[in-house]
Amino acid sequence: MNPALVATQARIERITAALEAEYGLDGWLDIHHVFDAGYDGDTTTEEDGAQTIYPTTAISTPSWRYRACKIRWYLAIALPQTDDELTLVATHEYMHAILAPLTAPHHKSMDGDLEELVAESLTRIIGRARGMQNIH
Repeated sequence: MNPALVATQARIERITAALEAEYGLDGWLDIHHVFDAGYDGDTTTEEDGAQTIYPTTAISTPSWRYRACKIRWYLAIALPQTDDELTLVATHEYMHAILAPLTAPHHKSMDGDLEELVAESLTRIIGRARGMQNIH
């Protein structure tokens, strides 16, 4: 793989490991990062027929029932981004994992329980961000 992409993957791994510890996700949410050297192919065609590309840095595939999420990173898109930008992307993908119970198909009677799960998940992240320890 291109050395610049290898360095980008290492940056993402460093950033996400720190964030997952800071947010209290490590050991609680099983996050699997996958890295793709190519482009995700997210394209659209404008009315005039010209192709416009909307770059996607990462996508998440949550499995909320098992507190798991796969995040696929597109290294060519991530390469020019700053650490702050990559931090925001990672945080955005974590939010997809936490909000997944609310957006997944379910029986209406589960609404309250799913909202409670999401509220508790976000509370954990905020608590960790505030420096609280031993949040399980």
